[in-house]
Amino acid sequence: IRATDTPEDTILNGEGLRRVLHFANNEQSNTIIEGFMITGGQAETGGGVYCYSSSPLIKDCLIVDNTADVAGGGIHCEWYSSPVINGCDINNNAAGGTSGRGGGIACIVSSPVINTCQLFNNIASGDGGAASFLNCSPNMINCVISENSAGSDGGGLYSQDSSLILDNCTVTYNTASMEG
Repeated sequence: IRATDTPEDTILNGEGLRRVLHFANNEQSNTIIEGFMITGGQAETGGGVYCYSSSPLIKDCLIVDNTADVAGGGIHCEWYSSPVINGCDINNNAAGGTSGRGGGIACIVSSPVINTCQLFNNIASGDGGAASFLNCSPNMINCVISENSAGSDGGGLYSQDSSLILDNCTVTYNTASMEG
């Protein structure tokens, strides 16, 4: 699906009641979401975008103001998903609850490619303000990760049992308040 105007003009809004986009039918790179504002999503995981065993192309989107109770306020990928997230702004998303992971992006057993994206002002109550990776092989290229916060580890990025590759990324001004 391609928007015809700028992302600010073409809005997919969950209105705080539901997840905005849900991929769980083995969608591949020929499934393209381009040029949308994805906002107002709310779900247990993946308030804005949820990928389960799916690998869509998400391009030139604004993924803003989404929430998840457990993981991935903006985007959540799990179970061998390999989405390509290209040229997106992932801002002001939150993963809450007692130990929310990945305010902007959370991935479990997946291999996302995140290219030329900006992750700003995302919040996780647990690990990974901007992004949290668990048992993953993520590749982040030309990204800016700034002003995110976490209630535990990894104000910007949190990686556990993963092989995270950062290529030409800037990670600045992120905070984490490790307690206990």
